[in-house]
Amino acid sequence: MAGNGHAGKSIEPGEVAPLNVMGLDIRILLSGEDTGGAYTLTEMTAKPGESTPVHIHGQEDECLRILEGQWEVKVDDDVFAAGPGTCVFIPQGAVDTATCVGDGPGRAQVIYTPAGIETFFRGVDELCRHGMPPEADLMALAMRQRLEILAPPSQMAHAAD
Repeated sequence: MAGNGHAGKSIEPGEVAPLNVMGLDIRILLSGEDTGGAYTLTEMTAKPGESTPVHIHGQEDECLRILEGQWEVKVDDDVFAAGPGTCVFIPQGAVDTATCVGDGPGRAQVIYTPAGIETFFRGVDELCRHGMPPEADLMALAMRQRLEILAPPSQMAHAAD
């Protein structure tokens, strides 16, 4: 064990079950428990047309590294076309969303610093076990994480049609 009290950890592909976070598959690869609160590392998978909600992180910086597919990442007034290998930094307080825009599925590795967002992801997964939950429940959970959801993800908007 290292001097910081945390042991090394190896995660094999497929070892971590995905969480249903508003229709997206999110795998928590490293949590704050693993990193001493320094960061959370996740992997997000989306089908073509699926997106994150338009949102603002009140306490985390976020960085997406695209592993597969084509994405459009909006950060405030900037729009980034992102393919495999592209890295997009999203500072705390920025309005952002990421949409899988390619013909096939997309996969991105996402790091949040400091850690803590995993609490929100686990809570949303619980709420989504029986379909899309009431918006008020999602908003209350988001507010506890200092996450402001400005617009639902595309897959939730379509589910309401």
